[in-house]
Amino acid sequence: MALALAAISNTLTYLEPILWAVALFAFLRTKQHAQFPALKFVLSFRLLSTCLLVGIQQAYRVAPQIDAHLLSNSYFYTYWVTYFVGFALFLLSLLDIFRYTMASLQGLSRLGLIGFRWAGVVSLLVAIASVVRTASFQGLHGHLNWIIADIAGNLSVLALCLIAFVAVCMHTLGLNLRNRVAGFCLGFSIMAIANMIAFAFRNVGNDALPNQLALIATSIALIVWVGYILMPEPVRKQAAVPTPAKLLRWNDLALALGHSEPETAAAGQNGFLQNVEGVVDRVLAKNSMGSVS
Repeated sequence: MALALAAISNTLTYLEPILWAVALFAFLRTKQHAQFPALKFVLSFRLLSTCLLVGIQQAYRVAPQIDAHLLSNSYFYTYWVTYFVGFALFLLSLLDIFRYTMASLQGLSRLGLIGFRWAGVVSLLVAIASVVRTASFQGLHGHLNWIIADIAGNLSVLALCLIAFVAVCMHTLGLNLRNRVAGFCLGFSIMAIANMIAFAFRNVGNDALPNQLALIATSIALIVWVGYILMPEPVRKQAAVPTPAKLLRWNDLALALGHSEPETAAAGQNGFLQNVEGVVDRVLAKNSMGSVS
């Protein structure tokens, strides 16, 4: 079993750049690539970074005189720098997917974007706390790989939470599972789960098997993406799946809160709660008039 996984992972090491290139080429041929600019950058950046990592791995074949320690350090820092840059691009692409999903509910979309930003801040604080804890008790020198893997594991958990949030929004709005955004979320989920497992095992001293499984999972995710991109996109029919009335009321409330009227001297004395109550009353009155008509 171990030999079979090793053979598969070695083959996929050379096939992975080709899969990224195929996914990028297929995505650029779709009409939706302008709606998801960050995803285009994700595919392009991962294609370049994967080619660079494979080149560093195989540099000794071209120039055997290169110091092995230098190659190892180059691969280490290149891998982690490209990983964190790729994660930042992933967050941006997930924001594009969220905007597309919530296009019909601008108020809730605005509040959701605020939640995404706070989630990024929380993840950064968790990552910093992990570094401080490890550096305090074990020392930073000699534990850099452990620290970075711990940070990456925390970010993988954050990625799964954000993907789950977007998936719930898609389900609530009745977005077809055959839609391409569902395929993008599925591919990101496969990668995030594989990375989370790989980083967890790396911290207990087992690198080979989790890394092989992560490489296989990435290849599967790319195949899923290519399949969804090549599959005909179903027409998004808003009339077939009406937006729930409660969701529309929350959206109206979010829009009203986001476009408050200019404050006057008398209104400033009412306080924040009175303003919110006034907004709620206006929204409820608007919906009651709509139901009567």
